[in-house]
Amino acid sequence: MKHKKIHSPFYKLEIIKNCVVEYTQLDITTTCRKRPYVYARALYFQLSRDFTPHSLQDIGAMVNKDHASVLHGLKTFKLFYIWEEKYWIELYHAIRLKFKKEFNFANRFIGLTAEEKFDLLLHHHINLKEKYHKLCGWCQIGGNPEELIK
Repeated sequence: MKHKKIHSPFYKLEIIKNCVVEYTQLDITTTCRKRPYVYARALYFQLSRDFTPHSLQDIGAMVNKDHASVLHGLKTFKLFYIWEEKYWIELYHAIRLKFKKEFNFANRFIGLTAEEKFDLLLHHHINLKEKYHKLCGWCQIGGNPEELIK
């Protein structure tokens, strides 16, 4: 009989953290404020937001930071493009590509073409619009809430 491997709820964050540490050779859990460490944590924060549904608090807790530090790190990451930090941008894309190939993370759009994403979002929009109109009609006639479930 095969046993199912039980993961902690934060195993995806752990995978991302370990990958960033492996690629950068920096311990991102330290309190060091040197640029490479700050940038490596910003990289971890962005990858965690891209590939997991975890809160800022959970993401920060993995590297001994609070939610405000995560927000600041995400802002720092966005500035990489303005500052032309090519090394960190290329590293982000390399790790992101690795995760897209190896894992099925929270983002349901991973691996889809732009057209497929558009179709998926369009159908979702149409479905929501139909539900909205049904709800508006129900409210106008003073209908029974059980009718909405059908």
